[in-house]
Parts: sequence; structure tokens; C-alpha cells
Amino acid sequence: MFKSLFWNVRGLDNSITIARLRKLRLLHKFSLLGVCEPKMDASRFDWIRQRLGFDGCCPTNDGRLVVFYSSEFSCSIVCQSSQYLALRVTHSQMSTEVVGVFVHAACSVSDCRELWADLRALQVLGLPLLFHGDFNVILYAEEKRGGLPFRRAESEDFHAFIQDLDLTDVGFSGNQFTWCNNRQGRARVWKRLDRVLVDRGWLGSGVVSSVHHLARTASDHSPLLVSYLISSSSSPRSFRFQDVWLRHASFKGVVQEAWLSGSTGRPMRRFLHKLKAVKAALT
Repeated sequence: MFKSLFWNVRGLDNSITIARLRKLRLLHKFSLLGVCEPKMDASRFDWIRQRLGFDGCCPTNDGRLVVFYSSEFSCSIVCQSSQYLALRVTHSQMSTEVVGVFVHAACSVSDCRELWADLRALQVLGLPLLFHGDFNVILYAEEKRGGLPFRRAESEDFHAFIQDLDLTDVGFSGNQFTWCNNRQGRARVWKRLDRVLVDRGWLGSGVVSSVHHLARTASDHSPLLVSYLISSSSSPRSFRFQDVWLRHASFKGVVQEAWLSGSTGRPMRRFLHKLKAVKAALT
């Protein structure tokens, strides 16, 4: 197993955030750190890298995103913008190269549409895709508390991006929300703006991912601790039902088609065949 951390720190070059990251690394032993909004001169990234005990560093040209990593990783930049950083990543425990994408989406609709278009283009690489990010948008009403009511139109472009790439939300443990505006009383708003998404290539790579929302400290965003468990290729992977499938427009049709697939034999044999067909259709 190995771990990574993604965090919109809202300022990295200060003693409170550095102390928090050093403590988190000591506690959770993550070997890769993705940071957005470091709000510092890029010339100081190498000094931060040394303070945090990492071996390498990949920043975007404008310094709005930066990834620090240990020697067990090899990372090289594929493409970047002010909203994302895409890296080719290998790890000593992984048998395949992957693309790790670190996202800090802008607030404007036009900028986000440009982001979704850029991220869609990563499919041509033909490698498993893993997206960590502050996507600056929620998908469902239950991902928000307080403020104005959620409008479905706000998330249509994000939904379309997820469906086009056939992405799965890894889910999470911990607090339901990853961001808070820190206002008082009825003015306070919570949202789940940060998440991890993976494509079918990642789901089939033999790496099982899980996300834990850590407590918010020194930022209005929660750090996302991501754990990666390498499954044994000699044993079959266990089936895990993803709640997000229920919200997919084609979910019922896919299950129904698989369930009605032909089979012969005793009732229990036919039943097991149907279960296997549904599992194959969903995975």
C-alpha cells in the first residue's frame, strides 16, 4: 500500500501550513503530495520540497499547482494549464504507467468548459486516468448545506464530462463536505468541492483506491488522503458496488439487459449466471 494527499492549501509558504503538512506526513506517511493555490513564488518550491522531505517536484508554469513526490515515484509532465497538471506516473509497486491529473477548476463557466475539453483529450494517451481535484462544483443537492438551493444546471457540464470519460467517483470516508466558507450562522455554507475520479482503465489496473476527508486546518478545504492497495493478480478482484452507479442515466438499462441474458440449467445455476452477467456489465 502507498498513499497520496491532495489539498487546496490556500497558501503554502507559511509556518502553520508547513507544520500541518509535516505532521500529516508523519502520521499518514503519504509519498506524493498535490497542492493547489500555494500562493507563493515558484522559486521557493524546492525549499518547500526539502522542508517536507520529498525527492522531486513538478509545478505548473504559473505555480498554481505543484506536486511533490518521493523516490518510489517517477513523474513527468504531460500537459498543464492554470487549471490542471497532468503527469505520467510510475510507482515501484505498480506494474503499469498511469496518468495522475491534479485539478483546480476556475469559477467561471467558460473557463471550466475549456478545462473539461482539455481533460477529455487525455483519453488519447491510452493509460489509466486518476483525477484528484478541487472541481469547484457539486454534483447533487446532498453535497451542499446552507446558502442558495442547488440548481441542476450548475453541474450539467461536470456531469457530461464524467459520463463522456465513464468516470467513477471513488467515494470517501470522513466528513461529508470538503469546503466551508467559514461564515457564521445562516450565512455558513458547506460543499463537497473536492473529490477523486477514476476511469475504467484505473478500475481494471488492479489498484484499489480509497479516500478519507481529513479535518480542515489552515485552509477552508479539507485535505484528501488517498490510499492505494495493490491487489494480487493471482486472485480475482472482489466486486464492490458503487453508489454513484445508481445516478447514471443508463444504469437500469445495463442491469436489465445483463439480467435478461440467456442461460440454461437448474434455477440456482441460472441465478448465478445472471449475477455474473450483471457483475461483468458493471465492471
